[in-house]
Amino acid sequence: MNIAIRGAVGIVNLAAMLTSVTFGQVKPNTPMKPLTVCEALRDLKKLNGKMIAIHGVFHFTQRHGGWILDQSASGGPCPNMPRKARIWWSGIWLVSVGDVNIDGGSVSFTEERPLYHDLVKEYDHHDKGSERNMLVTLIGEIRTKKNLLIVRAPDDRGDTMGKGYGVGGAFPAMLVVKTVGEVRVLGKTDRH
Repeated sequence: MNIAIRGAVGIVNLAAMLTSVTFGQVKPNTPMKPLTVCEALRDLKKLNGKMIAIHGVFHFTQRHGGWILDQSASGGPCPNMPRKARIWWSGIWLVSVGDVNIDGGSVSFTEERPLYHDLVKEYDHHDKGSERNMLVTLIGEIRTKKNLLIVRAPDDRGDTMGKGYGVGGAFPAMLVVKTVGEVRVLGKTDRH
C-alpha cells in the first residue's frame, strides 16, 4: 500500500476514533433514545428497575452529590403529572455503581467508561461560576420507591421533602449511572 493511501486510511481511522470519544474515553455501545427527566418521571412506575438513557442538566455539589434536572422545567414541577406527583421537582438523584450503599440494593451491571466520576471531574473543572451548567445524557438503571411519599416542606420554604432520594428525600427517582453519553457545557444563552 502506498504512503498516500496509508495516510488517508489512518486519517479516516483517527476521525472515526475521535467521534466516539468523551473525556478521552470511548463512548458506550448502548444505543437508546434519551428521555427527558419529565418523560421519565411521568412513566416512573413503568420504568422502575429498567435501563434508560436520560437527558437533562447536570448539577453536583461535594456536600450533597449529583442530580439531573429537566432542561425546560428548570427544577420546578413537570407539567401534566398525576395528582400525587404535581409537586415533585423535575429532578432525578444520581449515584454511581461504585457507591457502597445504593438505596434498593446493588445492580447487576458494571460501570462503563466514561464513568460518572469522570463527569463529576469535568464539572468541577469548569469555572465555579454561572458557566458551569452541563447538558448531559446518562445511561443507567432508574429506581423509585414502592411507598414513595413527597410533600411540601414546612414554613413556606418552597421546596419538598419526603421518603424519596437525595437531600431531604425530595427526589422521586434515582438513577444508578452505568455510563455517560453526550456532554455539552451550556453558556448563558443556551439555558431555558
